[in-house]
Amino acid sequence: QILKPYCKNMAWIDDLLKKDEVNDAREKVYIREHPEGEQNARLSDDDLQFMLDAIAEYYATSQVLDQKPDQNGEITVHGEDIVAFIIQKNRDEACLPLATEDIMDIVALDMEYDDI
Repeated sequence: QILKPYCKNMAWIDDLLKKDEVNDAREKVYIREHPEGEQNARLSDDDLQFMLDAIAEYYATSQVLDQKPDQNGEITVHGEDIVAFIIQKNRDEACLPLATEDIMDIVALDMEYDDI
């Protein structure tokens, strides 16, 4: 009986991870199809996935989403902070050959994609 709720929770997590994987795949297509994405054609899907995961980690850990929304219901997100986070994470963990300009382009495209 103790395992049943745990199993249900795991199924929910599996569903969430599958949805996240599908969304990431769609976002990679979006990035590759946009003019800024053309210059990033040299980036592998693994490079893009690393950056998308780092962006998600930034939002989850930075408390930027805890801000009180303005009168239009919006919060301020500074792309430069996300870029700095990705650069540091790459230095600490991945050491991928990512140019700062490429990271900036991916962060901008991610923000556009999230606005769709």
